[in-house]
Amino acid sequence: MAAHLAGDPGAVASVARAGRAALRVGAVRAARQHLADGMRLAGEAAPVELLFALLLAAMAWIECLCRLGRLDEAMPAVERLIDLVELFP
Repeated sequence: MAAHLAGDPGAVASVARAGRAALRVGAVRAARQHLADGMRLAGEAAPVELLFALLLAAMAWIECLCRLGRLDEAMPAVERLIDLVELFP
C-alpha cells in the first residue's frame, strides 16, 4: 500500500470495492486484507460502509476459523471484534 495514497478517496473506494468483491465470492482472507488496507488509507475519514464491510469480513473470517476447529485463533479475533463494537453506543 503506497503511502502517497493515504486519504485519497479514489484509492479508498477502489480498495473497498476489491474487498467487497472478494467477500462476495468467498475469498475471506483477501477481503479482510483489502478492507483493512482501505481503512488504513482512509484513516479518520473512513466511510461507515467500509467499516461495516470490514466487520462482515471479520465475522466471516472468525466463522471460517471456527469451522476449521481453530478456536485458539478465533477467540482473540472475537475478543477484538467485541472490543471494537463496544466503542459504539
